[in-house]
Amino acid sequence: MRGHRRPPALSVCSNRQTSIHPPASLQPISTRRRRDQCAGVTSGACAPASCARTHGGTPGVLDVIDAPFRWRFLRAALLLLGLPGWSLRCCAALFRRYMEQPGVRWRKVLYEPQPFPDNYVDERFLEELRKNIYVRRYRYWSVVFESGLVAQQLACVSVFVVLWWYMDRGLLTPHWLFGTGLLLSTVGYVAYELVDGGLGRHQSGRTRWADLKSAIVFVLFTYGFSPLLKTLTESISTDTIYAMSFLMLLAHLVFFEYSTHMAVASSSLSLSVAIFASVCLASRLPGSLHAFATVTCAIEVFALWPLLLRRLKSHVPQGYVAVSLLVSVASVAAALSVTVVGGVLLALLLLCISLLCPYLLICLQLHKDNIHGPWDEAEITEDLSRFLR
Repeated sequence: MRGHRRPPALSVCSNRQTSIHPPASLQPISTRRRRDQCAGVTSGACAPASCARTHGGTPGVLDVIDAPFRWRFLRAALLLLGLPGWSLRCCAALFRRYMEQPGVRWRKVLYEPQPFPDNYVDERFLEELRKNIYVRRYRYWSVVFESGLVAQQLACVSVFVVLWWYMDRGLLTPHWLFGTGLLLSTVGYVAYELVDGGLGRHQSGRTRWADLKSAIVFVLFTYGFSPLLKTLTESISTDTIYAMSFLMLLAHLVFFEYSTHMAVASSSLSLSVAIFASVCLASRLPGSLHAFATVTCAIEVFALWPLLLRRLKSHVPQGYVAVSLLVSVASVAAALSVTVVGGVLLALLLLCISLLCPYLLICLQLHKDNIHGPWDEAEITEDLSRFLR
């Protein structure tokens, strides 16, 4: 298909000089006006009808049959003869060279008049074709390292659901859950400060006293509104609550900000739907203290834990890998304590996300085929900020 465009019409004037005129619908207005005045685009070229009137000649046979019709007629004849496809391509190339004006070379410009249609291209059109210019080559273990955050968030969701199930069955008291969560939050806060040496706090300008006041206010408000949270969804059926909680946790996994370059990521939306799911599940627990412990646990799991993971990932990669493995094993063990089938499925899902999906990505990268050529939009690589001053 290289260079297959509508060939220009060939006309023979009475003075035996051959000229090329593109179809009238493809010619610029100025070219049409010059053609009507019998001043062709090249020296010695003129329109057939006007040339015949001017020089007193009669139109030739080629003037009556235009070039597109001649090519369609030739192609139909070759097809009737049963010639293969390569012969059609050869005939098309010879016909195109026959129709081109000798000595005139096509240029890819629009600001100069040329004896070719506006949609014409020659054989050099595909010489600028390039493939896979901006394709990134990934390494397997680097992709595994980046996919760990997805597996960690799935493990956190499973841990939260298992803790809620223990409270619903009476196997876990809200006092023990709140106390353990408070202790782990304090340890995580100290680790967060030690990882970067207080650089993040210095840049944000926030003091530890402000963090302590925010934590106290949140605990007091959650404890005060826990009776309301317990009776907020009593009028809704339990099956609907479970379905809503499942959808909200799924939305939390979908919209979680795994990377800063994700188009659909929204940290605020992800945290909001996770808290909404925790409120829905807390309304099915025995008392208001259970609801208070569940909501505080949701804040620690869905809001505070991802912050610590990101900080470990950027500053201490070895610690991030160790903590990720520990949390994954703990989530699988917790799921196995509830149901064996669920624990096995969770383990397979974590292995698939952490090991199998990176391998598939590496394999599919070998079959990637992006083409770039003169048909692409122009990209401005020069810094134009000086013109905006």
